[in-house]
Amino acid sequence: MYNTTIDAMKLIVFDWDQTLWSSWDVHVMAAQYAADVLGLPAPSKKWIAHTFSVPFARHMKLLFPRDTQEATRHYMHFYHTNVKKIGHLFDGVPETLAALKDNGYMVALLSDKRDTYGSQELKTTVIADLFDYVLFLSDGRPYKPDPEGLQQVMDALSVKKEQVLYVGDSYVDIQCARRTGVTSAAALWGSVNAEAVLRERPDYVWKQVSEVIGALKCSFLPPH
Repeated sequence: MYNTTIDAMKLIVFDWDQTLWSSWDVHVMAAQYAADVLGLPAPSKKWIAHTFSVPFARHMKLLFPRDTQEATRHYMHFYHTNVKKIGHLFDGVPETLAALKDNGYMVALLSDKRDTYGSQELKTTVIADLFDYVLFLSDGRPYKPDPEGLQQVMDALSVKKEQVLYVGDSYVDIQCARRTGVTSAAALWGSVNAEAVLRERPDYVWKQVSEVIGALKCSFLPPH
């Protein structure tokens, strides 16, 4: 089942939304806000979750097929006004990333969130300085599951695919890992569609952030 032994890992790459950063509540509230402003029925949480992992423009088209442009404007207004108040790191994320670094692993971030937004969110957290490489979405890079982004991270840090573990909450993260030839892990602690993730048969399945440390045989070291 596993692509390679986990003992061989040197680089741990994480997705952002719903893997490290909990933004689900603000996404749901933004969709409900847009619907309310436009006098439309609010999309259900189940439908939002079902379409959550597709590119954002398509996500909005699926949520608001007849008023996409106006709905997107209201959605983005609510999101950017509230994300720093409502969004937050999942419990245990700072300690887990610090432990990975202390135990000699490189840590990177690969996300399909636009760099303009993702970088600003990351800067509000205590983990921004822990990453060896950060790659949010910019013009020209295809969305996951295309392997280009993950390959860029690997090339930048000069690691082989056998040395890489990609951790994400979405089925597209697992597909991306597979297409790139690296080991995958499902971050079920934040997944909004766990069934879709598990159908992709990830190499590892973790329900709690703390399981990352256990699987990689890390110890929590005292501060330097």
